[in-house]
Amino acid sequence: MASITKKHSFWWDNSPPDFSLQPQLPKFADIVIVGAGFAGISTAYWIKRVASLAKKKGLRVVVLEEGPHAAFKSSGRMNGSVYLGSNKSAKQMADLLGNKTAEKLYRYSNQNNVMLEEFISRGIDCDPEFNGGLRMASTAKEAVDLDDSADLLRKWGFFPARFDHNQSAHVLVAPFTKGSLFVPGEGLIDPFAFTNKLTRILRRNGIWIVYGTRVVYTENSEDHGPQLHLSNGHVLSAGKIIHTTTNTVPWDRMEEHIVRRREQVVRAEAFADELDDLPLPYMPVELNGGLDSIRIHDDAVVMTGGKMGLKKDPELNVTDDTGFNERVLGNLDKTMMHHLPMTNYAEVTHTWTYIEIETDDGLPLMGEVPDMSGHFVNLAHGRNKFGLAFLGARNIAEKALRVKVTNSEFNIFSPKRLTKGE
Repeated sequence: MASITKKHSFWWDNSPPDFSLQPQLPKFADIVIVGAGFAGISTAYWIKRVASLAKKKGLRVVVLEEGPHAAFKSSGRMNGSVYLGSNKSAKQMADLLGNKTAEKLYRYSNQNNVMLEEFISRGIDCDPEFNGGLRMASTAKEAVDLDDSADLLRKWGFFPARFDHNQSAHVLVAPFTKGSLFVPGEGLIDPFAFTNKLTRILRRNGIWIVYGTRVVYTENSEDHGPQLHLSNGHVLSAGKIIHTTTNTVPWDRMEEHIVRRREQVVRAEAFADELDDLPLPYMPVELNGGLDSIRIHDDAVVMTGGKMGLKKDPELNVTDDTGFNERVLGNLDKTMMHHLPMTNYAEVTHTWTYIEIETDDGLPLMGEVPDMSGHFVNLAHGRNKFGLAFLGARNIAEKALRVKVTNSEFNIFSPKRLTKGE
């Protein structure tokens, strides 16, 4: 694979971004949402809808985004896979969280995916396909892990099935993989198209969305409550602030549990005739314990992989990705072409990177920030944001608007879990 690195995601070429005229910022908003990625825009949607259902009219809701358009960062650069529970296996999550919490995670994610699929079907054109996902084992140990994961998912009521290589076009990979597990309830979307199209709908319904506005810091003022200090010198007072980026949360404890990784994404030409023979062509396929994945979109192949732990935000501190790109492209070459030999026919046309942020326990942070009145978070989703953040946005909206939260499982994502042992 040759390095053809570009700074922008190829998703940006498929759907025009929202470059609407920027409104003048007010001095006060009832709710300010920091970040116009998938989590931020989904939260704005649910704030508007929950407020309407609760007959709380006249709320002033502002979304702030430092980029030039919605989904400028990871939401518009990821491969758009909608996982069930996690891109890690069910067994891995059960070992990390315990069976009880892991089961809650999967049940919550299943509700998210059903809700997201139904919402998209009502008019958001983003090339959705919810045909399930395929996990493939590249080692004997991973094969055992998939067997254990199948048992867990069956016990939890998801009834996964083995994917029979002998009766499908995936027979091409059978000699190279140890086994596979088909996971129902997963899907694919064009994340950039979804976020920007929903953004336009929200604008038409009275949500303020402002681009090119960086939040320098947030604080709680004794006189005015939560405040945001912006890079242009503007101070915006808010009834509540919902953070969808780690950069603005005024809670030092959170940083101890945040893991940042840089992810490589590759777009290649299609597999030509092989695409027509695949029984389930539109599905996320996971290899190497979830570290490498492949999907097909609009007759093109998208591959991701190459996580690397980071101590600093590379978007601010790293300017040269050459070494990273060459190393990760080499790993994708080795892993994908060996286990999915049909990718040998795919010519790389576009590569880019993004920052993946998650917590050390694999669960996102969704809920109210401890000891910080008026501050909420919907962040640190890693690769799993499309499988958790939409329903999470609804439950955060319910919490922020003091409406009964409709999902008891939402508690497993509470930031309060990071304070245990204090």
